[in-house]
Amino acid sequence: MKKVICILILAMSLCGCTVKKNIHMQDEIDTVLQQALSAKIFDSNMNKPLYSYYLAPSIGRHISTSISTVLNDHGKRFVMNLNVASITQKDDATSNTALVSFLDPVVHSEGEYVDSEEATHRYVVNIYEKNGWYMTEFTSDTVIFYAVEDALSSVEIVKDMMQIARSVKVNDAKVIDAYANRNTVNYKSEKIELFKQVIPESGRIEELFEEPSSKEDTSQRNEDGPKQFTNSEDVSE
Repeated sequence: MKKVICILILAMSLCGCTVKKNIHMQDEIDTVLQQALSAKIFDSNMNKPLYSYYLAPSIGRHISTSISTVLNDHGKRFVMNLNVASITQKDDATSNTALVSFLDPVVHSEGEYVDSEEATHRYVVNIYEKNGWYMTEFTSDTVIFYAVEDALSSVEIVKDMMQIARSVKVNDAKVIDAYANRNTVNYKSEKIELFKQVIPESGRIEELFEEPSSKEDTSQRNEDGPKQFTNSEDVSE
């Protein structure tokens, strides 16, 4: 009986620690978002055929396609996708982009930001935890960001995401012309392919995004990950 009571006390203690950690992370995310929202917006220094954006000197590009880029800030990698569905169909900015549909976020923030052209955009930030990974999803009507990092790095990356999002300028006409008559961009496939580039050493990254009953076979993946991206072509900037 004493053993059972000890186990229950330990379980309750661990649960309490997790809740406190998540509350602390929520506070930190809200703080860095406010910092990014009040920061100066710089002119674009990265120009793509469909859109442009600003990258701070500390952020580099790992690999890029016409609508997606893997970014690197001091070893912390994250993915930026153009939100093609929102731009071409004027869908809800947060629809059909969920990183994982079978987990509840441990952190959630939403609000509005103003870009360099004084346009207002709604954003939603969700952070999920699974197997020790923190998976961050930042969605607005122009861009979608994803990252898989530890808790501290996730907080830092969210600030980068907001600062970049506020600098984005989209050529709506070109995006509509390029994608309006195509099938919906397969964000699920593209997320998996991009994340193989982000953290290939982590093993089967698909397991972070799919329910246990729906996992893909990745036995053919090489050490560096695949070089192909789904539904987008390589471009030079």
